[in-house]
Amino acid sequence: DYNSPFEWLPSPTSHTPPKAMLLIHGLLESPFSMRDLAQHYVQQGYRVRSIVLPGHGTQANQLENIHHQQWLRATDYALQALFELTNDVSITAVSLGATLALHAATQYPMLKHLILISPALAPQSNWMNHTRLYGFMRVFQPLLRYRYHKRQDYCKYSVIPIRAGAEACRLMLKLHQRLAEQSCHVPLFVSISAQDEVVSVKRLLNFFSGLNTPKKHLLLYDRDPQPQADSHIEVINS
Repeated sequence: DYNSPFEWLPSPTSHTPPKAMLLIHGLLESPFSMRDLAQHYVQQGYRVRSIVLPGHGTQANQLENIHHQQWLRATDYALQALFELTNDVSITAVSLGATLALHAATQYPMLKHLILISPALAPQSNWMNHTRLYGFMRVFQPLLRYRYHKRQDYCKYSVIPIRAGAEACRLMLKLHQRLAEQSCHVPLFVSISAQDEVVSVKRLLNFFSGLNTPKKHLLLYDRDPQPQADSHIEVINS
């Protein structure tokens, strides 16, 4: 139940115009990780709907044969369903989900807002960048089937199948290529910690500054705040 997708509706007494928020979780995670955000949005009058990305919400081995196109299709299907209900649709997404959300924004410029938390746009771990090695690494399976994740969470996989990491990187590369060809016109808000262990914050900031998006803002939480040249980046002492 905790790992299942959900839909929460605003109070029947809410007088706000119909609006919807799609929640997309991150790699290895499940819709459960988005429930606190969902509660906040429902109180703001949103119809909130979460999705479970293919390969998630069951067992880590379900990611061994995954392809990033499956994640893209799941996101596209969810957005189409929400646009049938209202024209006011926004996305809040974490990590891998944020990559999918930004990709979706190039297809759905009518989206109202994008709220991205720790977006997986520039991986910290060098091994994730070497997607071309995946075919070679498969020879050594099952020895290299998983990379262990040090956090333990019953609603989150504790291991990372090598295939899943490779597909996440392929998705990032596809997004970078897409944004090089066309702009993102959806208002964008990003939140990231400078001490993030997964995302390369320096590369993410460069990526953000290069985005040709009319309305954008990034909150950078840092224990040692440094001024940023980009006026769209706000640094907060954490």
